Amino acid sequence: MDPMMKIDPTMLKDIICECGCNVFVPMILLREVPFMYSKTGKNDEMSIQIGYACISCNKPRTTLPGVTFDAPKTLVGEDGKPIGDS
Repeated sequence: MDPMMKIDPTMLKDIICECGCNVFVPMILLREVPFMYSKTGKNDEMSIQIGYACISCNKPRTTLPGVTFDAPKTLVGEDGKPIGDS
């Protein structure tokens, strides 16, 4: 798709959760950035948007390929192991 193409959002189909709700909130992972990798030279954090959650039932909807959820708020990679655990 041409990135300069103008799309009228009112013409697009709504994404509806299984519960019937069509309103979602962003989900993000927060990662610690050690001072040696930080632009400021101090410990910092990085946010990574991983998907959206329904505001009615909290069911997650991920935007990362190969990532699913094994419980309402636990991210699991293709290998079946939780993502974000150290």
